[in-house]
Amino acid sequence: MNKTELINCVADIKKVPNKEVREIIDAFLGAILRNMKIGEKISLSGFGLFRSRVMKPRTIRNPTSGVYENVPSKRKMVFKPSLATKSFLNS
Repeated sequence: MNKTELINCVADIKKVPNKEVREIIDAFLGAILRNMKIGEKISLSGFGLFRSRVMKPRTIRNPTSGVYENVPSKRKMVFKPSLATKSFLNS
């Protein structure tokens, strides 16, 4: 499911115009990303936990050329599903 399909699905379930649902989803995703960028954790009870992790700089080797390259540190998004989400998916 992509973003447009999600918007259509929510709009059909809640009987709300697609434009309003798109604005709500954009605001929701924007809030998550803004808070993760500053290092905040986002916990959605019954769903899971979003957080960002800083990856350390490292050296890698290109297997084709054999050249070693430095990869700078970067932030990575991590999602940990709740127990309720895990049990729902595995039932």
